[in-house]
Amino acid sequence: GNKRVPVLRAQSQIDQIESNAGAGSANDCRCAHRGNAAETVEQLRSAAARMQPVAPMPTELSDATRRLADAAVHGVCIVHYLGDNHLRIGRQNTDWKIDGVHIEIRAFVYGMPFIAHLATAYHATRDERYAEAAHDYLREYMAAYPVDKVGEDDEIDSTLTLAGRVTTWAKSLSLLAECELFDAAFLSSVVEHASAQLDFLQRHMKPVINWRVFEARSLLTSALFLNFAEHGEQWKKQAVRVLNDAFHRQVLADGVHCERVPTYH
Repeated sequence: GNKRVPVLRAQSQIDQIESNAGAGSANDCRCAHRGNAAETVEQLRSAAARMQPVAPMPTELSDATRRLADAAVHGVCIVHYLGDNHLRIGRQNTDWKIDGVHIEIRAFVYGMPFIAHLATAYHATRDERYAEAAHDYLREYMAAYPVDKVGEDDEIDSTLTLAGRVTTWAKSLSLLAECELFDAAFLSSVVEHASAQLDFLQRHMKPVINWRVFEARSLLTSALFLNFAEHGEQWKKQAVRVLNDAFHRQVLADGVHCERVPTYH
C-alpha cells in the first residue's frame, strides 16, 4: 500500500550508501576505532563520503550560517525561538544552564546546533577560528557531562535534545578533521562520547509520538556517519525497525500525522 512507500525509499537509500563503500569495507572498519585512534580521521571521512548521495557536504556558506557561526566564535548562541535570543554562554567555562531563560530555549543550547554552523563555516572557508570554537565547545561539554553522566540531566537534556545534539556531532566531525586541534586523539574522544549518548538513546527511546520518529532518525543518521563505532550496526538495525513501525502507526491513511497538528509537523 501507499504507506509502505516512505519505508522502502528509506531502506533503498541505506542500501545505496552501503554499496558505495565496496564489498566488505563496512565490516572491515566498523570497530577499528576501539583499538586505533589514528584511524578515526580516515574512518570519519570515508563514512561522510559514503553519505554524499543523501547528505552532501556543504559547498557554500550562507549569510545566515555565517552570522550564527560568527556569534558562536564570540561565545554567543543565537536561538530563534520565543523571540530572537542572543545567549552569551562562553567558550571557556561554558554556561550550559543559562538561568533565567525558558526551559525550551535552554534545551536548544544543549542541542548545540552551533557546532554544525561552525563546522560548515570552517569547511567552506578554512578559517581556523570556526574550528577552534567548535573544539572549545565540544571540550567544554564533554568535561561538564562526562560519559558516565550521560542521560542524568534529563529535565533539560531530554532524549529529543540528545538526539539532535549527537546527530550534529556525527555529521560535523568530518568537516572539522582538517584542523590540527581535531587530531586523532580528540576525534576519538568525541566519537566515544557520541557513542555513549547513542547507546543511551537506543535504550530510552520514546514509545510513542513524533519524538520516536526523530530519535530513530537520529540513531540511523549517526550510525551511518559513525559506521565504524562498536555498536553502529545495532543502532542502525533498531532505527530501521522503529522507523518502519512508526510509519505504519503514526501516518494515517490520508497521509496526515496521527497528532493532527499541521503547524507543528
